[in-house]
Amino acid sequence: MMKNLAIHFTRFGPYHIARLRSAAVACRALGWNVFGLEIASSDDTYAWKKIDHPQFEPNDTASVATIFPGRAYESISKRELCRGVREMLNRLKPDAVAIAGWRSVDAQESLKWCKKNGAIAILMSETREADGLRVWWKETWKSSMVRLFDAAIVGGKSHRDYLTILGMPKEQIEFGYDIVDNDYFAAQSANERGAGIQDVNRYFLASNRFVRRKNLKRLVDAYREYVTHNQKTHKESVRAWDLCLLGDGKLKTSLIDQCRSSKLNVSESAPWEGMTSLQKDSTVFFPGFRQIEELPKFASHAGCFVHPAISEPWGLVINEAMACGLPIVSSNNVGAAEELVDHGKNGFVFPPLHTSELARRLVQVADPNFSRSDFGEASRRILRERAPTEAFGDGMVRILEKAHFAPPMLMRDQPQVSNKRFFFKKAASLFLPNDYKGRMTHIIGTRGPTFLKRASEKIFDVPIPDSVRDPTRPLFIHIPKNAGTNISKQIYGRYIGHRTAAWYLAADEEMFMGKASFAVCRDPYYRFISAFNFVSSGGTQDVAGSEKARSHLHGFPSIMEFAEHYASLRVEKIESVDPCFHCQYRYVVDGNQKQIVDKVFHLEDVAGKSFQFAGIEIDLTGKSNSSKQTQMAFDETRLRSLVHSIYKPDYEFFGYSGIPLYFK
Repeated sequence: MMKNLAIHFTRFGPYHIARLRSAAVACRALGWNVFGLEIASSDDTYAWKKIDHPQFEPNDTASVATIFPGRAYESISKRELCRGVREMLNRLKPDAVAIAGWRSVDAQESLKWCKKNGAIAILMSETREADGLRVWWKETWKSSMVRLFDAAIVGGKSHRDYLTILGMPKEQIEFGYDIVDNDYFAAQSANERGAGIQDVNRYFLASNRFVRRKNLKRLVDAYREYVTHNQKTHKESVRAWDLCLLGDGKLKTSLIDQCRSSKLNVSESAPWEGMTSLQKDSTVFFPGFRQIEELPKFASHAGCFVHPAISEPWGLVINEAMACGLPIVSSNNVGAAEELVDHGKNGFVFPPLHTSELARRLVQVADPNFSRSDFGEASRRILRERAPTEAFGDGMVRILEKAHFAPPMLMRDQPQVSNKRFFFKKAASLFLPNDYKGRMTHIIGTRGPTFLKRASEKIFDVPIPDSVRDPTRPLFIHIPKNAGTNISKQIYGRYIGHRTAAWYLAADEEMFMGKASFAVCRDPYYRFISAFNFVSSGGTQDVAGSEKARSHLHGFPSIMEFAEHYASLRVEKIESVDPCFHCQYRYVVDGNQKQIVDKVFHLEDVAGKSFQFAGIEIDLTGKSNSSKQTQMAFDETRLRSLVHSIYKPDYEFFGYSGIPLYFK
């Protein structure tokens, strides 16, 4: 007797249909019927047209059962969702359910039904550890959910690694989740190239929702740099490529305004629409959102596909572009780029916040001597090898071959993330103004152990100060002992504490993405002396030091013995003494150790001067890079050697030369 596998998605779009068909073909040979479990007919995220997929019939492969036909997902209450999912699954009684994610109400209700009825629960996930700042109690909740699944299918290694961190055994995880209909895109783009379109200039193609995470503002800035470079290098002998931004969203108006202020032509159409001759000047096209039938046409006349996202769990648009035979230029914090882009073979990767590096890659790809055809053919080959359309079905078959049916079990309702709050956090929000929350946390952190500071941050829900949120001011990442108090007072009129860039990104991604950000680093040797002096003296008039750290330092006869002790230990040990001894690079990177701050100034370059950033004048004329010497004598060369061994990551990350050769 045939068994039934239900594949759950909030809404079935083109990507999901490709997965459904792939699973239906592969699983049928194993004795499984496959059907789709769709929650609603539309949603507020994607403007896909309604797909006329076959409505569910028993024993009918690749049909779709829609729980709320004719309704938008966002209009359905949680109670309705739970009841609808439960009733549909009770009626269909699948033997296994592949569930998209673990956070949504419908996903949790599907998992709950599987546990109660002894069905196999398969997690479909493309979440990476690098996709956000992880909070321990949320990770604990996620782990409790993930451990309830019997198996998982993911896109790539980083997705698998995150599930193993959450507690799923590695052997229960298969690859193949992130696929598209490769043959469709390859065939349609070839047809479009064969038909040909006259009077269309070559262009860079990007396809995104117009939201801050997609990083389109920096793409426009990089494109402006590319156009300027082309004008200087080739004069008028080589016309610059155009830029086509396919998609729509709330940032469209601001992007168009940015293009016009950068003296770039703007056309709200496709490159071939309403044009009778070649545009003389470079143009940025905004064709809007287009359905899947039109996408191969855009790819067929593009010279390169660009995906500049700050962070992206996968990015199926890269699969589509590779199927169409395009070179890829992608941010290195994109799941698809990690798996499918071989730097220098079928494309290039770049740090997403480095506009000049992106511009350099655009210049490289658009060069008349660049071998785009070789890169495009490499894209097709890599996609066939690593993400064929059949991969999803094959992954499902491997899971079903290994999975075993469990007896039904009682399962308590899982609380929603939004309900998992601390009582004290609620109370603090009612009775404590924002500034007092920050001050209280600072006092606890400086007067007590580190774990109390972390606990107080969770309890009091420390906010981002209003002065930092001010859209007219840049975001300053204050690395301890680098003239940061002076700078923060000039920008914000107050001391703002030491928050990492990753903390700001997690606390308010939209604010972080909308601001120019910078930090100041310092030669670790002089910073070490400055930190030692600061902690030993108990702080300054403006900033109090930690009494516990001060007592700890007084246990060492000299700065040399203090350095010698910690040079023999892991760097985390000295970091636990006081934030002043933290590694500097950790303040400017994300979870993948990639820089996410726009600009890092070396204190050696700006001390004793005035400099500008994002229209703000910062005066450090009274600041010197050299630290006040301690009262204790020490061997400078030996101390430099010890500091280098402790802070080797900082020396390498910020490009400091380190120590004399005879001590290396």
